[in-house]
Amino acid sequence: MIYCDTSVIVAALLPGVETQRVKAWLRAQPAGALAISDWVDTEVASALSIKVRTGAVSPDGRLAADRTWASMARSLFTVLPVERAHFGRAARFAASPAPALRGGDALHLAMAIETGGMATLDRRLREASTVYAVSLPL
Repeated sequence: MIYCDTSVIVAALLPGVETQRVKAWLRAQPAGALAISDWVDTEVASALSIKVRTGAVSPDGRLAADRTWASMARSLFTVLPVERAHFGRAARFAASPAPALRGGDALHLAMAIETGGMATLDRRLREASTVYAVSLPL
């Protein structure tokens, strides 16, 4: 199973440099191969709101992205529960001076360790994934 962080989801939802590559990669994955956590919902909502506030996305574009995300979340991903142990592992990652991770990214990494694989477009999270021996298929 491959855990997808928020950067992958946002790239699939909004036009950008990586959009076509990410969409093609997502379509190529077998059923049941992709996972997210409930934390991804929070970060997707935040990322889309930031895009609206900065004028990168219109309110109508946000609504369209929300609808697409609701459909994607149900059809493509297994939602993994975030448990106390994940928060503890994430806290240890966030406390480590290298690679320096923010709390949300540390939680993504803690979830990805459970699945053994992570899809991310975030440079810092990619670096941390290699430190902790998490496979990076995207």
